[in-house]
Amino acid sequence: MTRGAGVPRRRARAGVVVAAAAAALAAALPRAARAAEASPGHAEGPLPVAAAVVALGPVRRAEPRSEVALGVGGGLILDEPGFYGMAQGALRVDGSWAITPRWEVFAGLEAVQIRYVQNATLGETSVTLGALTAGATWLALAEPDGRLDLAPFAALLFPTSLEYREARVLGGELGVSLRGAATSWLAWYAGASVPVTGTASDAGNQMRAGAALAAGGSWTPARWFRLSAQLGAHFPFGDPTEQLAAGLGLRFAAGRLGVELDGILPFAGTSRFDAGALLRAAWRID
Repeated sequence: MTRGAGVPRRRARAGVVVAAAAAALAAALPRAARAAEASPGHAEGPLPVAAAVVALGPVRRAEPRSEVALGVGGGLILDEPGFYGMAQGALRVDGSWAITPRWEVFAGLEAVQIRYVQNATLGETSVTLGALTAGATWLALAEPDGRLDLAPFAALLFPTSLEYREARVLGGELGVSLRGAATSWLAWYAGASVPVTGTASDAGNQMRAGAALAAGGSWTPARWFRLSAQLGAHFPFGDPTEQLAAGLGLRFAAGRLGVELDGILPFAGTSRFDAGALLRAAWRID
């Protein structure tokens, strides 16, 4: 179904602006040094949000840490020509434990998942239990002064979600995350993951595999504030144009408390989602 002609143009302009910001941040190559002045509660690495409520796909950070967090995120579809709209959201509880400076285990549960669908004549709202995920990250490479960190990660998706009637979704993913510090206030990050999900139901079983990519940078002008910008792509194998998106994150910290407000705007691709956002608060333990 087609959309209004103004939407692609607005998305393209937003994509160009964020792309330029991310490229400028990632291209800076002065003397490497960690942002030692930043509060320990600051969020690190890729934005943990997508333009939909998905349990697998967003690239994880490279830094092992112990924390507990509570977040509210969602995605939106507005298809006026097709007389269709959908809003979905989830209340997510998650946490991680740095067993050693090199190893982290993590888990997250969408305790409440809400979906509202509206077409030309009918509307429907569902409130269900969401997905449970668990995994681990290994910091395989950590160069001195923060020049380069490299961390593979893996996660499992358990069939707890009740979003789809008479069907259960399960899966897993493998990925790798990188980060580096250009100066005490400028850093870059990148990563990729390969999520695989399967749906089991009486009508039959289906499997879907794809890839997610993310690259961007962060600017920390003050101990309590960090700005992150990134470009990302998500696509199933066989459809390399499903979604290209630009993201922006406002990250605040006060001691061990970190709060972030992230937004994702798809600007190209065949995906019907128009935007996604996340508000997340975390308390760092280590």
